[in-house]
Amino acid sequence: MNRTPSKIRIVCLTLIILYVPYCWLVFYTGWDWQLIRLWPLFRGLAVSTAIHLFLPNSPLLQGPDGALVFTVLLLGLSILGVLRFQEMFWWIFAGLFVLSSALTSVIFALLKA
Repeated sequence: MNRTPSKIRIVCLTLIILYVPYCWLVFYTGWDWQLIRLWPLFRGLAVSTAIHLFLPNSPLLQGPDGALVFTVLLLGLSILGVLRFQEMFWWIFAGLFVLSSALTSVIFALLKA
């Protein structure tokens, strides 16, 4: 018997898996209020920083606009991917968790800089 959760539960679980790896950064910085306000943008900030690290002269959405666009893009692709491939959503959740955990290292490097 293959029971998949409802779509609302899948979306909520996807958002939890995407943002839980960033929780330790709040404790690392000592509850800095500006950092907590930026917390929803961490995914896009990490991706836009990584792009500009490897392609420094790239005209691809620099600044805070790039972080917002990449955040919306990654969240949308993650949720659509999980909803589209529900029969193997646990594997997708594992991949998203690993990706989010890897992106925390980029944010950690930004905080230390």
